Amino acid sequence: STDAGLTARYPAHFGATLTATTASGTLTATIADAWGDSENPMDTTAIIAKFHRLALWSGLPESVVQALASVTLALGDGGPVAALHQVMHQVAAHQSGAPT
Repeated sequence: STDAGLTARYPAHFGATLTATTASGTLTATIADAWGDSENPMDTTAIIAKFHRLALWSGLPESVVQALASVTLALGDGGPVAALHQVMHQVAAHQSGAPT
């Protein structure tokens, strides 16, 4: 169903309502801004954890996921773009089935 209050606040806010029914009753929770939106930001640790979950789910090996996270984070400290380029070749090779 549609929550008229949330709909009225869109697109300034991307909220959601979740209702769960259990043996002991029904629970409903509403948030005005989804986690990760600018009004409800994720911290760096949560962003990195989300990246790892999604990258592993995509089928990339842990070693490639870790390397990709490391070189990407290093860019913020002046790390070399060439390192990212090298890891992206590993990602592309994995996706194509070629040996890395």
